[in-house]
Amino acid sequence: MRSIWQLDSFPLHSDIIVIGCGLTGLQSAINIKSAYPKLSVRIVEKGASPEGASVKNAGFACFGSVSELIDDIKNEGEERAYERVLKRYAGLKILLNQLKDENIGLSVKDGIEVFTSHEESLLDECESKLENINKNLKENLGFAPFSLRQNTFGINALDKAIAIRGEGVLDSGKVVKALIKIALDIGINIDYSQDIEQIEKNGETWTVNSKSNSFSALSVVVATNGFTKSLIPELPLVPGRGQILLTSSIPDLKIDRSFHLNQGYFYFRNYNGRVLLGGGRHLNRDIESTVSQDTTDFIQTKLEELLQQIILPGIPFTI
Repeated sequence: MRSIWQLDSFPLHSDIIVIGCGLTGLQSAINIKSAYPKLSVRIVEKGASPEGASVKNAGFACFGSVSELIDDIKNEGEERAYERVLKRYAGLKILLNQLKDENIGLSVKDGIEVFTSHEESLLDECESKLENINKNLKENLGFAPFSLRQNTFGINALDKAIAIRGEGVLDSGKVVKALIKIALDIGINIDYSQDIEQIEKNGETWTVNSKSNSFSALSVVVATNGFTKSLIPELPLVPGRGQILLTSSIPDLKIDRSFHLNQGYFYFRNYNGRVLLGGGRHLNRDIESTVSQDTTDFIQTKLEELLQQIILPGIPFTI
């Protein structure tokens, strides 16, 4: 039974409940509370600390490579593909401006797209469409983001690469931690270790049930990315697992920024003198369309082969 002190100081009812304490959940809660300060806003998080994709990614502050954009245009059309790039860039500007006074491990250098020896035709296609892509994006970005340059990073790939202006890398954990500080400072409550099992509508109120508590609110925001289908089964949502590994320290590592490979399905960067590499879900979409956070041996092997053969040829390392 809850005491009078708990009922008065730690009520389970809020005007707004946001499920998920990642980037989307935190920004949703912060924006709502900033626009309507009198509303009570609560974030509930499954883990003892944030544990979703927002703190398990590669720490890329990026908006996409040329080959990824071309592939998106083929599959979705120009309007939607270009709109995604512009939204990514706009979102990055908002986030970085919001956290400009915080230490988030930000390093801004041109991102690089590299092409293996088997991707000459892909590079040719990118090069032939570069001018038109830059023209379309420059009208909205104010600059042409893509340019040809040489591969000078010791990567076993074609000599010609594509630079991506405006990209950077950051520390995802520090970003989420900084947003949590902002949320707490403006009066948002955060409840951890709340594994939400059910959301129900009861008249004008929503009930949000975890294993240990029953919260209530006038409105609920679900910001749990690939896990959302467990709460809203009717959503046509397919999760995608992203596997990432980190090498030991590499002396004199030439990789000093963000890199894209294979239409963005692989991505790697320098993290404190080590290579952080992720991706590969396209190699087995059926198995990787899961919310499981276990390691897949098949993907792990492919990532290690990529390190040995392309990214760190002839350089010893451990995972």
